[in-house]
Amino acid sequence: MDTILNISSKNEKMATIELQGGQSLTVPKVLVYEKGFRKGDELSEENIEELAFENELFLCEMKALDYLARRLHSKSELRRKLYQKRFSKPVIDSIMEKLTDLRYLDDRKYAELLINESLNLRHDGTGKIRERLMAKGIPREIAEHALLFTEARSFEEENISIIGQKKLASLQRRFSDNRTIYQKLTAYLISKGFSFDSVKQFIRNEDQGAELED
Repeated sequence: MDTILNISSKNEKMATIELQGGQSLTVPKVLVYEKGFRKGDELSEENIEELAFENELFLCEMKALDYLARRLHSKSELRRKLYQKRFSKPVIDSIMEKLTDLRYLDDRKYAELLINESLNLRHDGTGKIRERLMAKGIPREIAEHALLFTEARSFEEENISIIGQKKLASLQRRFSDNRTIYQKLTAYLISKGFSFDSVKQFIRNEDQGAELED
């Protein structure tokens, strides 16, 4: 049992209930009205557990919105962060469902934005983009659909040319042996997620261009 010391308004929808035992719980005002809670009321253990759950829901939602205000998150990413903050599974499940219904969480949209960033800013290859999507917890089916929808593969030749030529120029300033240069270039481009066939074709084109210049 515990006694309500004070009930105050936190915002338009939420109220803060201060208990004699030292707890301060933020809960929906509608719950306060439905239960008829007033200053001086004694609360049963069941009442306190219900209020504590509502308070955890509020805190979890605030933390989730704080993360989302900084940048978009995948569902898996946000869920993992909320678990790390030690919110309970029922609370996290409830908040995840609410944010998904509000379209604050959308793995398809998130995947498309990440792909566009990878293509246009990082100039990654398809393999690297797929790796990033998996690391963010995007389901494979959604990742593959997004890769197909954004036509990521059509950017492969353009992107490998952009970063490949830049890396090649850097290697040529440091090394004189072509074998060493192209070995290091191949390893670098593979690490950026380009397929071996794309890398081989790029190096063949560069090698032919060098022969023509000679």
